[in-house]
Amino acid sequence: MEGHFLVCENEEEEFDISFQVNSTMDSVIPKDQQELYVKAESACNIIKALENTDKQTKKKYFDKLLSLSQVGLVANPAQTETAEFALMKLKDEIVLVEGKRIKNHYMKYLGIDALIIGAIASVVLGICFYFTRWIGCISVLCIIIGALTGTWVSFGARKFEIEFEDLASLEKDKMTPVIRLIYIAVASLIFALLMSVGLIDVKIGNVDIKNRIIMAPMAGITNVAFRKIIKEFGAGLVVSEMVSDKALCYGNQKTIEMLTIDEDEHPVSIQIFGGDVDSMVQAAKFIDEHSNCDIIDINMGCPVQKVVKAHSGSYLMQKPELAYEVMHAVVTHTDRPVTVKMRAGWDSDHINCVEIAKLAEKAGVSAVAVHGRTRGQQYTGHSNNAYIKAYVRGNGL
Repeated sequence: MEGHFLVCENEEEEFDISFQVNSTMDSVIPKDQQELYVKAESACNIIKALENTDKQTKKKYFDKLLSLSQVGLVANPAQTETAEFALMKLKDEIVLVEGKRIKNHYMKYLGIDALIIGAIASVVLGICFYFTRWIGCISVLCIIIGALTGTWVSFGARKFEIEFEDLASLEKDKMTPVIRLIYIAVASLIFALLMSVGLIDVKIGNVDIKNRIIMAPMAGITNVAFRKIIKEFGAGLVVSEMVSDKALCYGNQKTIEMLTIDEDEHPVSIQIFGGDVDSMVQAAKFIDEHSNCDIIDINMGCPVQKVVKAHSGSYLMQKPELAYEVMHAVVTHTDRPVTVKMRAGWDSDHINCVEIAKLAEKAGVSAVAVHGRTRGQQYTGHSNNAYIKAYVRGNGL
């Protein structure tokens, strides 16, 4: 099949491809060529948006894109399937290289800013302590240093899974390292103050939580050792790594070991994920029999592709009826309080955290945590507190 397009480099704009329909062709453009054209045009725009990538690397990406576009849209015969495969490989290459570059670049400046802010805080609080002898200066400094260090370490430990289409928005993330660090340090100080005066005690079901500082679960990070450290710093509740319901049902030994809890951790929550009602119930029952945790948490927020493909995590935000069935079934088959962690919605066009939270309340869930990003945002952009406020105003949990 002959190609229906004329494809060449746009001489008037850097890193831009000119796509034109071949006017000599009388037949209708085949669907596969139409789809390849749309994908290639989109990929070209994203490559142009990589503002911090050096020109030599962008040129390499561009040349590959131009070449495969010509193979799939111009050649006679047009090898569209080959071009589609080449485009997929090119996207994977760009995500691998650019994702690592973006993370390393951000980590570098996050570390530098953390050192500068820590040094300034040390000098200011050191002078304050010298003149006032107020022991609280040392406590405040420890909180600030801990918040700065924790931010840097947790960001570095995060597995950076992104889609090709997210690269352009990542480059334009307005949350600069210094703003992020100051925000977390101030928030940590405020929480410490509230803890010290006993204003933030909370109860989840029949479990007393001494304060509202809850350590969020993170796969590969929040194991027993990490949770004990966080507990020593005063957290009111700690949460395990997310545990697969299917793995518990199949008796996977490595997964079962993730249920291990130290006596010094309490209160502690075990988080499970899954999208099948029966296996989630079996997992909850298994935890009841083999774990001394205080709370069971259901993950409805994980945006990672392999989790979503398994109809788990944030996939449930698309399926309110299924989400309700899962929550209700788990609540019904365990004596422990059940909580839920969710996203604001699937994407910006489907914000339904209030709807899901009302279903959670109806199902008997004791508490809900809302991540103010959508699944489509992954970990980019900003967490929208307006969604969290809407949830708080609209629910009794």
